[in-house]
Amino acid sequence: MANQAIRFPIRVKVLIALFICVIVPIILIGAMTFYKVNSSLMIIDQDNAMRTAISLQSTIQKQSENLLQQDIAFAKWTAFNQALAQHDLAWIKTNVDVATSVYNDLNFLAVYDRHFRLVSQIGNLPDFKSKFLNTAIQRKQQQHQGYFSGLFETQKGLILLAVAKVTNLNSYGASPGQSYGTLVVGQAVTKSVVNSWKSIYDAEIALLPHHGPFVTTTAALTRHTSMMMLPTAMTKQLNEFSIVKIHGILMDAESVPLYDLLKHVIGVETIAMIPAASVAVISSFVLYSLVVIAVLFVMLIVFYVYLGRVIIAPVKHLAFALQDVANGILAFEANASYRKYRDEIGLLAWSYEMMRKNVSHTLEVLNQNVTAATTTIEHQSTHDSLTGLSNRDAFMERVSRWMLSQDNQSSLLALMLVGLDRFKFVNETYGHRYGDELIIKVASRLA
Repeated sequence: MANQAIRFPIRVKVLIALFICVIVPIILIGAMTFYKVNSSLMIIDQDNAMRTAISLQSTIQKQSENLLQQDIAFAKWTAFNQALAQHDLAWIKTNVDVATSVYNDLNFLAVYDRHFRLVSQIGNLPDFKSKFLNTAIQRKQQQHQGYFSGLFETQKGLILLAVAKVTNLNSYGASPGQSYGTLVVGQAVTKSVVNSWKSIYDAEIALLPHHGPFVTTTAALTRHTSMMMLPTAMTKQLNEFSIVKIHGILMDAESVPLYDLLKHVIGVETIAMIPAASVAVISSFVLYSLVVIAVLFVMLIVFYVYLGRVIIAPVKHLAFALQDVANGILAFEANASYRKYRDEIGLLAWSYEMMRKNVSHTLEVLNQNVTAATTTIEHQSTHDSLTGLSNRDAFMERVSRWMLSQDNQSSLLALMLVGLDRFKFVNETYGHRYGDELIIKVASRLA
């Protein structure tokens, strides 16, 4: 293989694996979560919502009846007080039933409002009336001083109570003979919340006064729903949009405009319920979140295993191979499967294998040359360059070896000395070239 082309770089593989193992599951889980939230919040338990609405209306009706009884008792007391103030004994005698029931109703009022001990003040009715009216006015002023809202959690769902600002408090300071602050209202049930929380006042006033009147107060609603009220700073920030974003669409909104005794609208009370089904869906998201986390964890493990097999394992394999090369070990071959990769890992494995083979071949040739050179040098150091016979060093080495051996006692050493007569004449007459040839021929015959 002359060249190794990179077709799938590692970064592309990592991005593809990351996309498949992490991004795609996150997108799918996000889409499923969005679908689950929207579908779950839109699925309303109609039976539960109807029972809650009926229960709420029944409670309001009961509170209204109780307050109506209270107002009747207070009206009796007011009429009786006027008769006493005017010394109208004829009226008292004519309305004996009224005079008789006043004291019983006063006991009822004492039980209803714990701020006063009305029974102890029966002897001073005008003073009792003054304190009772002043306290009622203060309570209403505090309650309707500004925009009031509250979010309450019950077993049947979430209930949002909003009371529009009361602009007229004069009716609460009623003169003798009038009610101390009873509100005659109309009731209606709407199926959706208006677009803006700020426009609820105008929208509901224009929409609801035409429905039948009955008696209630804000206290009746607050007593019914005040199970867990949020802090004031938080309730002021509640509006339709934040409620919709958190809990979905508000259902079964119920609004009642507030009237004074002259049928003047002075405020609006609105109740909106989120059925318990939505609350259950919200609470189930904890388990759903755990499942999502588990799925992501498994996909991350798959991603890690993939990286280990495709990148980490080949890199460790090649790192150990290069370490062996650095230590002079060339027998470790790169894994054949890694050389087939069409990425940087494959290029690295292929390059390592080519390097290993080239270095191994180079070392083999070098060793052969060194061996040949060593043999040549050894021969040149122990033989005469002209005749090829052993020189003095070789002679001395052989004699020393024979003398040190055990065979020198049972064997003899023969030494022959040869001299060439008239060799000088040949050199001087024919030249050194022919003298060298003569020496070579003599040496070849002796050898």
